Amino acid sequence: MAHATLDYVVSTLKPMCLFVTHYPDVARDITRKHPAHCDVKYPSYVEIDGESDGDDRRIEFLFKLAPGIAHRSYGLNVARMAGLPSDVIARAGERAREMEEAVAARAVMRDIERLGPEAATERAQKMVDLADEVAAVIDAALAAATPEEGAAMIEEAQKKVLAVMNDTNE
Repeated sequence: MAHATLDYVVSTLKPMCLFVTHYPDVARDITRKHPAHCDVKYPSYVEIDGESDGDDRRIEFLFKLAPGIAHRSYGLNVARMAGLPSDVIARAGERAREMEEAVAARAVMRDIERLGPEAATERAQKMVDLADEVAAVIDAALAAATPEEGAAMIEEAQKKVLAVMNDTNE
């Protein structure tokens, strides 16, 4: 529904608007389809050292937009900040992990069906290598002299990721 709505708004109505979604694939797909009419941003944040709930790292939003698409939803952090009970947040975290695993499994199966096992394995390795490279860029960006330099480094890395994703999705 979010995808169809945003596609209609961008392609037909063409207003200047702010569209907020927690579906990164929607933002990625619409930006790819309408690059001249879309600019994607996400709220920048920092991870708080030493604080986590299992796999869910605690973050603090910086109230500044960063270029690109967030690589995951931070809804559990928002729920924690809103004061929801910890047992509710823990259960939501379990369900989120289950859903992420199911989505990843479907993507792998789609790749195997579409590309065949060898090409799917090659694609998966390319994505793992790219993830390692992006992690190194993020480390370098965090150590950059200014936030602007760090943001520029991350934006370049994101362009490379999108290029690889476009190549492997065609």
